[in-house]
Amino acid sequence: MKKRLALLMTIFLVPAFVWAGEVEDFGDQLSNFYKAPSLEKFEVFQKQAQKLESEIFKKKGGVGLLVSVMIAKISKKYSWPITVDGKAGKMAKDIVLGKSDLAKYVENDKLVSPAKLDIWWVSYFATGETQYLDKILVYAGEESPQGELGKTMIVGAATWSFKSNCRQHNTIKEYAKKCLKMEQYKKKKKYLDECINQ
Repeated sequence: MKKRLALLMTIFLVPAFVWAGEVEDFGDQLSNFYKAPSLEKFEVFQKQAQKLESEIFKKKGGVGLLVSVMIAKISKKYSWPITVDGKAGKMAKDIVLGKSDLAKYVENDKLVSPAKLDIWWVSYFATGETQYLDKILVYAGEESPQGELGKTMIVGAATWSFKSNCRQHNTIKEYAKKCLKMEQYKKKKKYLDECINQ
């Protein structure tokens, strides 16, 4: 139970709600979907999202938004239908259509905050696409800027979450190993070494 709680807090960067039973299983689905995606798993995920919707949307930290983003990203990547009703389904459909203010925020990489890092993480866990890790690594392992509280929070959250997820997901560790060999990340060599060898 403690291990799974830590995993979920790593994903969301926000306090997790009391993950037990079905909700704990749902959290595992969130972080592992990309490893073996299937329409059947997506349908189960959506049903669980609908069943737990009242709990998910009560929680602070935008957990409901993150679940909706995940549904949207999976649907978009695999052209699978969004079948869930309610708030999560509506938000996911809005994100896929790309016209609402919410959809524009999700896709606008210039609007970066710890919440956007969460969106990039669930987007990676939904799709397995390393473009989201690229976005996180822009901030992870950077020096904290003096006098810029907002950016300091982003750098701190990115640095911690990338390292933590690298420890828990072999795919992220392998990504870090590839980055270690790239010229563009030579200033992050020490940080990437730490992520890989922890």
